[in-house]
Amino acid sequence: MLQLIILLLLQAGALPAASQQRPAQVQQAPKPSGAQQVLQGPQAQEPLVAQQVLQGQPKEQGVPQVQEPVHEERSVLDVVADSLLAGNKVAVMTGSLGEIMLSEGYPEVIIQCFDDIMDGFAALHAGKVSYLMTAYTTAYVVSRSNPSYRILPYHLTNEGAGVAVAKDNSTGLLRQIDSVLAGFRQDGTLDKIIGNWIRHDGSEYVVTEFDNKGTSSGAGALPPLRVGTSANREPMCFVRNNTISGLDWELMMRIGQALGREVVFVDMKYAALIAALQSGKVDAVASNMTATAERMYVALQAAGVEVLFDDRDERAGVKFNDADLLGIPIRLVIGAKGLKNGVVEMKLRRNGETRDLPIATLVDDVRALVDAEIARVNAKAVPMPFEN
Repeated sequence: MLQLIILLLLQAGALPAASQQRPAQVQQAPKPSGAQQVLQGPQAQEPLVAQQVLQGQPKEQGVPQVQEPVHEERSVLDVVADSLLAGNKVAVMTGSLGEIMLSEGYPEVIIQCFDDIMDGFAALHAGKVSYLMTAYTTAYVVSRSNPSYRILPYHLTNEGAGVAVAKDNSTGLLRQIDSVLAGFRQDGTLDKIIGNWIRHDGSEYVVTEFDNKGTSSGAGALPPLRVGTSANREPMCFVRNNTISGLDWELMMRIGQALGREVVFVDMKYAALIAALQSGKVDAVASNMTATAERMYVALQAAGVEVLFDDRDERAGVKFNDADLLGIPIRLVIGAKGLKNGVVEMKLRRNGETRDLPIATLVDDVRALVDAEIARVNAKAVPMPFEN
């Protein structure tokens, strides 16, 4: 059977390099929710207007202005970091994408890490930090209930978030979850789950009741699905009426129901989730895990795509040249700019076509692309007669 090799190329200096310092796990089944925002907290206890990055200046000072990018290669985050965040203390959650982005690319920003993002909000309110960077969903919920915070109008990234399983994927759980989520996307279940918890009109959450015991006892019993999470980020995952609730909760409950497994949540600090996954304490993590280069590599492999991962510390031109010499038919390039926009650059060698693929659907898109290329080659194949 003909197979195509995909080259996954990591540009030097791209953000996912941080994942090599932290043990990486497979990231799969992205779902929207992770756009990074900066928020500003109160200053001198004066009223504020609601905007977008959490900050805290008096209402009459208006929205902090940033210089417009003068070079098209500069991202919104580049401009905001230079014009607004530089020299200021910015609160982020330990191990979050916000911490990775700021620590890797913006040394002029003073980072303050918190195991619980709500402690970061408290620091913002007390004036101990000037800004707070977090996912839009968290920023929206907190600023809605506390008008002393405002979201500044700077959309920094557009990354997806998803469910993570152990790197070795020895149980096949990744493929099972992917299959369930593909069905959820197709039949509208995923959109329904998101709509239940992302309530832009400010209305109450729509909570689904589950009696999800699966087949975890008796003959042919399946073990419970142990899900690690950090239940401190409303509306994604939080404690409501003394029980874990939220978008991540409903998603995993529905996945467990589809797999016939009882779901048991294990609440812990965000920074401890990867270690718990690797040690086998939990089977999966649902806590706004974002895609990194290594996670994409393992996810593509799990989907049956043959991948070469070029993470050498070389210039992009050297890697491109080597890929051409090897005759790699499809090239995926992961760079800092693309990650901030939630995309990976794809190039077809046969015709030079390039386009951006959303990280949220990368595995499905690449699998479809590979299948289409194989079908194209097979259609041109000519049977050869052989004589005895």
